[in-house]
Amino acid sequence: MEPKQIVIRPLFKQERERLLALAREVDDRAAGLRPGSEQRKLLREARHLETTADLDSWISSTGLARRSPRRR
Repeated sequence: MEPKQIVIRPLFKQERERLLALAREVDDRAAGLRPGSEQRKLLREARHLETTADLDSWISSTGLARRSPRRR
């Protein structure tokens, strides 16, 4: 049985902007909290949203190319 190939579709520009806006909103909520576990949870969520948007830009960039196999 062959392994399934993962298909990654790029985010639309609106989705990326939505993720970044949500990250800013979550970050603002965290800024209003006292230091503690709830604040850390919100900051981690904001960082994950920002990373998701950034990874999508990297994956869909034209500079990312498949490596050719090495010759021995």
